[in-house]
Amino acid sequence: MPSSKPPAQTLHAAKILHTGRVKWYDVIKGEGVIADSDTKQEYIVHESDITMKAPPKLLISGQYVGFQIVKGPKGYEAKSVHAIAKLTATSVLG
Repeated sequence: MPSSKPPAQTLHAAKILHTGRVKWYDVIKGEGVIADSDTKQEYIVHESDITMKAPPKLLISGQYVGFQIVKGPKGYEAKSVHAIAKLTATSVLG
């Protein structure tokens, strides 16, 4: 379940880069969940917040990403989401 608690970083959390893995992403709905690597808190991500340049803007379960955290209308959300490592079968299947 996505977190409604504030991130454990600082008051200016939106300016801090967090890292994590995509827990799941639904291409049809254009949303998913990212789990923070340090805190294990989960944050919702929307397609409009994925900053990858090449369409389609999508994420793959297990993919490593960098992101910022901001307070949205339903709690804290991941923004400015971008890949931080090349995706390989080993990184996904682990």
